[in-house]
Amino acid sequence: MSSSSSLTVAQQGFDAWRRGDFDALEAIFAPDVEWRWFEPGDWDCHSRDDVMRTLRHGTLPALGKDG
Repeated sequence: MSSSSSLTVAQQGFDAWRRGDFDALEAIFAPDVEWRWFEPGDWDCHSRDDVMRTLRHGTLPALGKDG
């Protein structure tokens, strides 16, 4: 993936997150995505399902949506 296409995907993902469009965001992530903090912890995500659960749990109240 070129740097310009990576940037486009990142922008699309950020825009989807801002709109609360979790279906679009989920489509961007690979099934085996890893999302980690700089220190290991319970918040580390080891799959797309983990990432989406974390985003939905942490984001929906901020967007004023029920989840």
